[in-house]
Amino acid sequence: MNCNKCSELLADFLDGTLSGEDNQLFNVHLQDCLQCTSVREDVHQIMEVARAERGVAHAAPPNKQALWARIVNELDSEQHISKAAEASSRRATANATGFWARTLNKRWELSFAQLSAAVASIAVIVAISTALGVRRLPGDY
Repeated sequence: MNCNKCSELLADFLDGTLSGEDNQLFNVHLQDCLQCTSVREDVHQIMEVARAERGVAHAAPPNKQALWARIVNELDSEQHISKAAEASSRRATANATGFWARTLNKRWELSFAQLSAAVASIAVIVAISTALGVRRLPGDY
């Protein structure tokens, strides 16, 4: 038995409606698989709490909209804190790395015109450097 089949049979096992052969295979799998055993225990505990709370009436919040607004605000603040921490971490990493590391790790997206201008500039610089270098060579060739 694999974990997927075990998950399918879990509800029947907890209800006590699992057939004898499936029950035996299920128990053998639970002895070998700690993850499925943990899931079974978690679901069993949830069911116990639900059964215990079945007859208990819980008072509804006085203002449901205010409750949902508080929940949304809490979630937004947690996301904001998480994003701020992530941005701070990125800034610290960027400050810790050097100029060349940031430059070489940057994703360069150049248009054809920008790429052409860069290649032409490099060609002009190389040509001028070569002409000046040849001019300063001693002797006649």
